[in-house]
Amino acid sequence: MKRTAIGAGAYVSEDGRYWERPRGKTWRLMRHVESKREAIRIAAERDPHTIGRSFQTLANLYSEANCPDARLKPRGDDFCREEKSRVATLVKFFGTRAADKISIADIPAYHAARAAQQKKGVTGNRAVDKETQTLSNIYRYAVAARLYPSNPVAQGRPRY
Repeated sequence: MKRTAIGAGAYVSEDGRYWERPRGKTWRLMRHVESKREAIRIAAERDPHTIGRSFQTLANLYSEANCPDARLKPRGDDFCREEKSRVATLVKFFGTRAADKISIADIPAYHAARAAQQKKGVTGNRAVDKETQTLSNIYRYAVAARLYPSNPVAQGRPRY
């Protein structure tokens, strides 16, 4: 049976069924997939070379792994609870933006958006500092897990 690549590790066979090729070694039928777009999306979420397409995907993987450190060891419950709250705040701002489009240049705009959400008399500077550290943690995890090539906000980010 001949299968034709349609993108992001997804394939379609001559009979119209969708397949994926995890790690390039075996074929896996994608059951209950009815469209080309859905097949590509599912395969991209599973393929380690395309898994970091969006910031939201990286952030969700980081949260699901219990906010691990640079050695990929999960952290304690208290740390994870606070970190996941900051991850949710970051996802609201960066959302489905491509992970490779986020840089240090985006941090001042993020700070301005967060400052606009604060109560009167509160700057929110400390919260933004912690959230940008969480942003760096997400990328550090992605680099350690080989989901992303480098951490674009590791050095030189502004402090508030």
